[in-house]
Amino acid sequence: MRIKKIKFLFFPCFMLAALVCNNPVVAQLSANIDSTNFKIGEEIVLKLTVETEKLVALKFPEKNLFGSLELLESHKVDTIFKSSKTLFVKKYSLIQFSPGEYTIPKLEVRVNNKILFTDSIKIKVVGVKTDPNKQNSYNAKPIFKSSKPQKKTNNWILILLAFIAAAIGLVIYLRNRRLHAELKEKEEALPPYELAKRSLFELNKTILIENLNIKLFYSELTLIFRKFLNKTIYNKSLESTSEEIVNELRALEVTGGFKLTEKTLLSLQSAMQRADMVKFAKSLPAAKTLHADLKIFENEIHNINRVLIEAEKERANKGLTENKAPLKNKIIKKQKKLVLGSILAFVSVLLISVWWFGFEKLKDVIVQNPSKALLDQRWVKSEYGAPGVFLETPVALERESKKFTSDSTSLGSTHVMFSFEKRNIPLKIILNNSFLDNKASNTNQAKVDPLEEMEEYGLNALEKIGVENLLPKRDVFISASGAKGLKTFGPANFKFPAQPEIDAEFIILNFSDSLRLHQLVLLWRANDKYVNKIVERILSSVEPNKELQND
Repeated sequence: MRIKKIKFLFFPCFMLAALVCNNPVVAQLSANIDSTNFKIGEEIVLKLTVETEKLVALKFPEKNLFGSLELLESHKVDTIFKSSKTLFVKKYSLIQFSPGEYTIPKLEVRVNNKILFTDSIKIKVVGVKTDPNKQNSYNAKPIFKSSKPQKKTNNWILILLAFIAAAIGLVIYLRNRRLHAELKEKEEALPPYELAKRSLFELNKTILIENLNIKLFYSELTLIFRKFLNKTIYNKSLESTSEEIVNELRALEVTGGFKLTEKTLLSLQSAMQRADMVKFAKSLPAAKTLHADLKIFENEIHNINRVLIEAEKERANKGLTENKAPLKNKIIKKQKKLVLGSILAFVSVLLISVWWFGFEKLKDVIVQNPSKALLDQRWVKSEYGAPGVFLETPVALERESKKFTSDSTSLGSTHVMFSFEKRNIPLKIILNNSFLDNKASNTNQAKVDPLEEMEEYGLNALEKIGVENLLPKRDVFISASGAKGLKTFGPANFKFPAQPEIDAEFIILNFSDSLRLHQLVLLWRANDKYVNKIVERILSSVEPNKELQND
């Protein structure tokens, strides 16, 4: 009965759980924005709202999936409880810097295991109309001298520091070279037995070399043995024959007390005769024989050294321990002192230079900042055009002859351009000279200002080379002699080669008379302090020809 009761209760519980699990989630997704018309650079707030009857698992789009619009910020999800419903609100801040009509595509939102899509939204981005004549214009502020004394950069100080560093390096190199030479001399002055062992050890390595010169091997082997004898017991061994050396060893066995067996002497005599056969008769023994002869000479050297008097052995060992070890310790100590002194001198020079010149200036000098090098070099002042505009630049502008591509009615077709451009310097200089079309200018004199047409041509030329987001402003330019012209300037975006940033600035200066038009275009990276100084100096040197001013 109890089992039946449990089964009776389990069935309705199972059915209730199945109904709850199979009940789908009811959710509504909507997308809206405050307006459909926006200005360039104005923030566009897109709001996605999910309305459900209970808490659910949501996944909003996080990547930039908004078409041509740029994502500025993705805000956190806000949860609003409203009676029996729950609202999940997700906001996105978008922006666009180019005018035109854009579409926010359908966006995917996952609610539990269900995928919902928003409707696409069309928006319009319009440009900002500005009237330069209604804007407040101000004259340039006068130049005033700073009360703080300026520190002058003296190149001779940098040259002196470089000379000191080179001198320290040269002293270290020469000192180490001399110490190594002394160590080599001391090693050559080792006791004969140690020097012979080392030479035999090095010679043994050559046996495994392919295409071994056997004649050279035996010549070196007998020379090692002869040098050992020459420094120990037989000072004429270098000029003696093999037979004379063997006979001398037999004589020393009697007079000098050497206990060399006859078998040992015969083996030595056989090895020396084999060496003579190789050197003079071109005999070619087997590789096994090379090892055996090397072992014979090694044993003979060992036996001769073993039977030397104890005093001589002690003197040799003492020479090894007292001469070589102290010399190495002395060299190591001197090297440590030199390295430590060099490091301290370098750090001292570096700290003094940073304190005196400043870190940024010192860094630019050391790494050879190309903009600073251009600013510091000797400038060139020249007249561009005949008559034209006097201009002072770091290097002379290059001349090219082109034709206008503008649809202008008053600009002539003859166009002479002077320019400056380098890949590693974020600066462009363009100077245009042209003649007015007298017929067109006479018919359209009341309608079109040639300076404004020249200004439009300069802005179009900047856009053609890749300049974007131009925000031009207009002002009157007055040179140092009082000549007036039209000045157009403002920020822009341009990617200079080998430069990570795109923030730039531009200036267009236009001058004219009854026959000629002159235009100076400057484009540079905004946050380069050295290029900014170059631009200021160029602008201060702009001076139309007096003939142009009189016209």
